[in-house]
Amino acid sequence: MRKVATRQATAGTLLLCAAVLAVGVERARAHVFIFEFYRVGAYPPTEGTGWSAEAFLNIPDESAIHLLAVESYVAFQSPDFTFRTDWIDFPAGPLAVDLDANFATIGDFLNDYIYDVSDPSKLNEPFGHFFLRFSGYLRVALTDDVSFGGAGLPVWVEFGSMGYDGYRTRIVDTVYRIPVVNPDNGFFHENSIVQAAGLFPIEISYFNRYDPQAQNVPPTERAGIELYSYHPGGLPWPAGENLVHSVFGQSTIVPPNVIFQEEDILPLLQYDYDADADVDLVDYGWMQTCYTGPADEVPFFLAIGCSTFDADLDQDIDLDDFTGYDAAFTGQAFPPPGDGG
Repeated sequence: MRKVATRQATAGTLLLCAAVLAVGVERARAHVFIFEFYRVGAYPPTEGTGWSAEAFLNIPDESAIHLLAVESYVAFQSPDFTFRTDWIDFPAGPLAVDLDANFATIGDFLNDYIYDVSDPSKLNEPFGHFFLRFSGYLRVALTDDVSFGGAGLPVWVEFGSMGYDGYRTRIVDTVYRIPVVNPDNGFFHENSIVQAAGLFPIEISYFNRYDPQAQNVPPTERAGIELYSYHPGGLPWPAGENLVHSVFGQSTIVPPNVIFQEEDILPLLQYDYDADADVDLVDYGWMQTCYTGPADEVPFFLAIGCSTFDADLDQDIDLDDFTGYDAAFTGQAFPPPGDGG
């Protein structure tokens, strides 16, 4: 298992698009917003613990048509085994692309990066149609990187995926879907406007259709998946060159330190703007930015992320809310993990 650099997720002001790169042609574009009420909690002062995963083996031929059919099938099944993983990079290596014919068992495909396997004997199952589902909570944090013109919300989160036969990235109710991927270029990237810092549910799904003789139309003889984003501490692999940022450069495989599990989540506190589980002077600075005065004296408008300061729910940020902040003040109970935003 690879060691992970101690880093924190980077984030900055952004806009969202989704694009499939297939033979150099952009095939889709969308604007996706992830609202602040979707966050499930605050991030603790520790690194994330990585992904939980479920494996569904031996998908019947009649359901192994495309991603949507497989998802309908597994909705009524229990996973054959579960496991934990630090990296979504299968098969492990500089480029997660290989041929179905090169794997004898599911363990050949997964072994490099998995641990805590619920039933290790299942790793000896013959390679075939299968479905993997990875889940966790993504840390979205503010950055002090002045390249974005100062920290603040909304926050930019972008992911790239490379895979074959069908895969999906889901952040809360936002869905990016490729039921059947162009086998010549399975890279897909998407970015999201996230309207609060904190922890948000994330799920990655991958379907492998077994086609060692390339008899399907289109052929689906390849196997492999990688998940990329601009997170320091990730692994730099070649497919990340398809997703390049002017500040952070080439995307890297998403490191485990930005992915948390349910037992790691801390409760959200009123006035905790940056969702780091304390109410300190950083939050006070943002409260000043959010200040509107009484709603009957100024046109009402609460900027994104400022609702955490409106404790009395009167649609303004005024002296009453400052009084509540004083009562809630904890000081910097937890320094943010890593050395980035």
